[in-house]
Amino acid sequence: MPYLIVSFLILSWPFINFPLTDGDIEHWVKIATSVRVQNLFLTGPHDQAHGPLLSWTGGLLAHLHPTSFYLYACFSIVMGLLGVFWTYYFSQKFWKNTSLSKLCTFVFSTNIAFIYLSRTPMYDWPAAIFYFGFCGFYTLFIKEHKYSFLILSLFCLSVGSLSRFSISLGLGIGYIAGAQLILNRKKGLKNIIKDIFLITLTVCCINAAWIWGQYTTHGIAFLEEFFYDNIGRYLREPGNSTIHHDYYGFVVYALIALLPYSPWFLASILQKKFLQTLKSDTWVQLLGIAWLPCLVIFSFSGHVKLGRYIAYIVPSLSLFMSYLLFQDIQNTAYTQKVKRLMRVILSLLIALLVYEGFHFNTESLSSVPLVISVVWVIFGGLLWAYYTLVINPKKFLASPEKYLYGFIILYFVFFTVLSYESLHAPFLVETRSKLLSIIQNNSSLE
Repeated sequence: MPYLIVSFLILSWPFINFPLTDGDIEHWVKIATSVRVQNLFLTGPHDQAHGPLLSWTGGLLAHLHPTSFYLYACFSIVMGLLGVFWTYYFSQKFWKNTSLSKLCTFVFSTNIAFIYLSRTPMYDWPAAIFYFGFCGFYTLFIKEHKYSFLILSLFCLSVGSLSRFSISLGLGIGYIAGAQLILNRKKGLKNIIKDIFLITLTVCCINAAWIWGQYTTHGIAFLEEFFYDNIGRYLREPGNSTIHHDYYGFVVYALIALLPYSPWFLASILQKKFLQTLKSDTWVQLLGIAWLPCLVIFSFSGHVKLGRYIAYIVPSLSLFMSYLLFQDIQNTAYTQKVKRLMRVILSLLIALLVYEGFHFNTESLSSVPLVISVVWVIFGGLLWAYYTLVINPKKFLASPEKYLYGFIILYFVFFTVLSYESLHAPFLVETRSKLLSIIQNNSSLE
């Protein structure tokens, strides 16, 4: 499948000197190094009571080469590839339309959020991909009444909960309730209670060994931190941490995450017929409840790490947008609306980049090539999407994979520059040096 091959190359490039640019990585790399050195999977240290999945996989892969940043990112890359596969698989199972499935996979595998989240290892991306898998398999279970799909859905949510316990369980419960009410109204309540009990029991059992191991090692302090991390932090922040009340923020993140396809998404939902489609099309409803509750909940949570939770809406929102786009891609009125929105978004992006340039003026001046490459990948992506979806929609729908080369060039250039700058730009060198120091210092425990 060309999408998997191209995604692997984009997500892995340039393999050597792989840039890890997110400062939070240093927290779980400590735990991963401890796993690698001491093989303490259940009773070792923890990172703010976050789930162990990322640390386990990072520690195991790092046995191959402890100082290779690529190996620490490898599990997130695999999650991205799994998301690409499931996007094609679920869209084909749902609609049995190869052209639509290819469009869905193209959109998901080339948007900015997918690339960023797959290349930047953090707790939320594995949980988000497995939540996506849960939604897809649970939907197939309701529609086809095959218990193999129910088992797969339970497996997905359980594995995801090892990364983010309460978010995975909470979103899973919400999707069960919504999907049952949409597809099975007569027996909905009974099935909702039964299936919620089943997934709650399964998730708790899967996490029990790790939670017990942590409790026996760290005592009541771990449980207090675990309950705060999974419940309390969505209600309040510790100490003097800032509470964000910009309730529009998550919506802005969502639009940025969808780049370069944001104009098409806005054009779809701003059409007069959209509300009627929402009322009558069960697929739009199902895909909507997979991402919209998350958008609403985290928009009002005021959580300081609001931006990270964009991960949970990316797979389902990409499918949602692609399904709507497929219906109107050759509609002249729709195309005209896209053109108008494209001009608006280009103007806003220019203003945003200028603002961010002044806001991070020290970093911008210390890495001019990186600034140029950011402009290259954002505006180049928008122009290439315009060329494929507006200028050549018929040819694109006939064979979307032929147009992947544009994104290959865009992302290869960007990540080549980023890799170079990670060895030279002071603020990126600092992050890199911290990670190497953590790995080397913790390795001395061996």
